[in-house]
Amino acid sequence: MKHYVCECCGRDFVVRPSPKRRFCSRSCNSKTINTIHGHSGLSPTRTYLCWKNMIQRCTNPRTRKWPIYGGRGIKVCKRWASFANFLLDMGESPDGKSLDRFPDKDGNYEKANCRWATPTEQALNTRVNVHITFKGKTKTLTEWARELGMGRKTLEGRIKRFGWKVEDALTIPVGGAK
Repeated sequence: MKHYVCECCGRDFVVRPSPKRRFCSRSCNSKTINTIHGHSGLSPTRTYLCWKNMIQRCTNPRTRKWPIYGGRGIKVCKRWASFANFLLDMGESPDGKSLDRFPDKDGNYEKANCRWATPTEQALNTRVNVHITFKGKTKTLTEWARELGMGRKTLEGRIKRFGWKVEDALTIPVGGAK
């Protein structure tokens, strides 16, 4: 006998090992999912699709994004194998927001490391961002440029292309002599 978690209600159930058994009872099935949770089925909700996509990109090597998620070792916590538990922990996806791993962008999908984020928040929390620390504050290159009223490419050029010190790149006005 082996313990499983029901895909519908999240309850533990025990049966003989069977990779096909996904629900704790005959009455708890894909039809019940629609009536209990209202998330999957013919028109799944954004929250359900977000959960399903998270599971796929972390567990299915045939998924296009698997190399940058599951292939890098990013996992989904065991509790979130059940959509019901994911929904309890994260709530519904607010309009205009998507699931973001934060504060650790390289961490796993779990309650302590996830939030619903705006596209701007998501963009500031990617591995490709350049982080700059100046006077004890760490921000992305884009955030510094926005705060200083200069273009991101200008600031990036000063540091990467011309090799300016961070202090000079952030304090010398655009058009000012170095």
